[in-house]
Amino acid sequence: MGGVVLIGVGGFAGAIARYLVDSEVSQRFAAFPWGTFVVNVSGSFMVGLVFALIGDRAALPAELRGPLMIGFLGAYTTFSTLALESWRMIEDGAWLLAALNLGASVAIGMVAVVGGLALGRAISRDAGRWLDDAGEGRSDRLPRSVTPPLQFGYR
Repeated sequence: MGGVVLIGVGGFAGAIARYLVDSEVSQRFAAFPWGTFVVNVSGSFMVGLVFALIGDRAALPAELRGPLMIGFLGAYTTFSTLALESWRMIEDGAWLLAALNLGASVAIGMVAVVGGLALGRAISRDAGRWLDDAGEGRSDRLPRSVTPPLQFGYR
């Protein structure tokens, strides 16, 4: 039950963060749904980073996966808003802008995920070197059982 509460707390924080980032960006750049775009791209980056640090490299405790990935980032990112905003553009006759919104969001979101994964893997690799220098052992030698298997095992 405690895990569910932590996911809820993460979701609360993610929803507030989404509101603040979206509002700030949208106020500055109103001609395009840049707020949603920035939220989804930054969320994609963070998903890659957290996945690398928790699931891929076990550099962070597995117990953070639910509150961060499901709670915070699940509430922070917003595919449904992307779809609605794109549909509203189509209704307004802005087909090209809608296609640009959808295509750029997916493509740049994928680049952001890869960037987050790369950063997370570099951080965990450097942490392993630091632990070796300190005589503590290597973080990448942690048993895989430390992290429960994630649902993203497509290899």
